[in-house]
Amino acid sequence: MPAPIRERADELDVTLFQAGRDYEYYLDSHGWVLQATHSAGRQYLPFPSLKGGHQFANAAAALMALQLLHHELPVQRDITEKGLISTRLPGRFQQIPGETELILDVAHNPEAAAVLARQLAAVPSRGRTLAVFAALADKPVPGMVEPLLPLVHHWYVAGLEGSRAQSAAAAGEQFPDWQPTLCSDPLSAYHAAKAEALPGDRILIYGSFILVGNILEEIDNG
Repeated sequence: MPAPIRERADELDVTLFQAGRDYEYYLDSHGWVLQATHSAGRQYLPFPSLKGGHQFANAAAALMALQLLHHELPVQRDITEKGLISTRLPGRFQQIPGETELILDVAHNPEAAAVLARQLAAVPSRGRTLAVFAALADKPVPGMVEPLLPLVHHWYVAGLEGSRAQSAAAAGEQFPDWQPTLCSDPLSAYHAAKAEALPGDRILIYGSFILVGNILEEIDNG
């Protein structure tokens, strides 16, 4: 945990509950368990619907907060379980099945791209992975791309519009050795990848919220 968080908690004279010290979670054959260090009880829970091992840490933090607030904000056990099972975040490793699977993720910084790479590696494809990518001009494109390089067979780089946007050519200059297909806008890149995809391939759409949002709207509209 960053030191300024602890320092600010001391300034405000509030109790700090920290993962690994005040509460922890672990998985076993029955599900997963959230346990506070001040409690002997164990709470078995259904797996979160959101994909990725990091979602257990996110869920544990949220549920620990609910436990601490139970006098002011009582939440029944069945509601907690329903929340874990039914929560959806469009654009966060969102998988759309089909002859060519689509995976959409608004991983728009290197840290999120590294998480995306781990998630992608955990669900290998029968065929190739084609990546549709775009990023705003102030984003570190190489750091967003490098974690995915071992997993992607071809790149489609889209240009964006707006005050912070960059063209496909400007983004493509940061792909010097990977020979991406440059497309003027997100939908052009998406359709170019679809035209190239074979049955069993998958298309990964990631980067800017603008990219993912435009393509999700296109998908929703059929």
